Amino acid sequence: MHVARQECCFFQKINEQYRFFEEIQVLPHPRWVMQYRRKSMKEFVSLYLEYLTKAIFFS
Repeated sequence: MHVARQECCFFQKINEQYRFFEEIQVLPHPRWVMQYRRKSMKEFVSLYLEYLTKAIFFS
């Protein structure tokens, strides 16, 4: 299992128990995008903006 996936599962289990957040959304790390998915960077930027906008304005 990928490390990020393991961390995601860990944080989701803790959040289920203690309800720190309504939901936890996992996004790719920006450095990974720049190194391995640079051609798709616009799509990732759009994705980040979408989730940040939801987090800021709908929380």
